[in-house]
Amino acid sequence: MNDEEAAVLRHVGLTIKAERARRDWTQEKLAHDSGLSVSQIARMERGLRDAGVTRIVRVAWALGIDPAVLLGGLSLHNFRNRNRR
Repeated sequence: MNDEEAAVLRHVGLTIKAERARRDWTQEKLAHDSGLSVSQIARMERGLRDAGVTRIVRVAWALGIDPAVLLGGLSLHNFRNRNRR
């Protein structure tokens, strides 16, 4: 995994964590509602797991948001320019 890919995973993970915290949910609740394990949620939030599209969708739906919210800020222009400094 290169630095750019790692930055993408961290960005998505932080977004998942922020959305979960906004609802005052535990990782256990999000795991239960998404059908994923607590360890999968924890690794996703830390940017250690490439969640894949289906897991991102499951997490987003569990949170009651559009999956695009979890990918927000990853436009080619904005993200690459911000992370190449």
